[in-house]
Amino acid sequence: MSTLVVRARRHPRAVIAMWLWFALSGLVLAWPAAVAVGADFRANPGSDAPLFRPGSLDLLDYLWRAQGVANAELGHLAILLPLTLLGAVLPLAVLLVALSGRRRLKSAPRAIGALALFELLAVAVQAMTLVGTAMLGGVTSSALASSIGQANAAFAGVAVFALGVVVVIIVSLLRDLASAAMIAYEPGLFAAWRMGARALTVRPFAVVGAWLWRSVLGLAAVLAAGVLASRIGGKAGLFLIALALTHQAALAWKVSWRASWLAAAMRSLFLVEPPKG
Repeated sequence: MSTLVVRARRHPRAVIAMWLWFALSGLVLAWPAAVAVGADFRANPGSDAPLFRPGSLDLLDYLWRAQGVANAELGHLAILLPLTLLGAVLPLAVLLVALSGRRRLKSAPRAIGALALFELLAVAVQAMTLVGTAMLGGVTSSALASSIGQANAAFAGVAVFALGVVVVIIVSLLRDLASAAMIAYEPGLFAAWRMGARALTVRPFAVVGAWLWRSVLGLAAVLAAGVLASRIGGKAGLFLIALALTHQAALAWKVSWRASWLAAAMRSLFLVEPPKG
């Protein structure tokens, strides 16, 4: 496929499938907590409005009194969250197949299994990197405080953690590029990683730039939705509908830019490793 026609907007059904997965997954994950809160505040004239009062004192009081519900919800999340994240590999594979221009995969189970493995490895490395650099940053700050001062030591600790964030971003880029390579060419696991790493090293500024501005736009939508939700939260009727629409609009916006980034990743991959045929 020509790199000029690798555009996410050409595959709206694949993008909608990804949005639907995350929308339904969010509903499944949040439903037990929503039911519990609804049952506890059913007799309250203002429904769950006290939970949204400034200062969050009522919210903290409720969480303290409802520890059983909170523990049950944590157990619910511990079981279902990993399953929903792994399940997201399916709509991801559908989108990548569409972007690659292929009609079908030679070995769909193998390719989808590889995508799941990429996701697991990336999440594990990113989590360990963030925790490790956070701890190292704290140790660095404490060790340097007496010699360079508290302010400079704190800055040094933040710099160490920032390096960890950079590593997390690089791992994320490699994961997506390797996933694109796995679907476009169906090589082996290590070959897909090598192809992704080559695309990143050959076109570092193009790849990082394509990811960065799309991620900023996606994050901006989430922050804007959070601000708007804080203003209309805790109200009933049309405000509740507006709150739900706000959440889904932010999710759809974020998924759209995620799909756009994956298209850009596929284009970079094709420029470095031109597809046969």
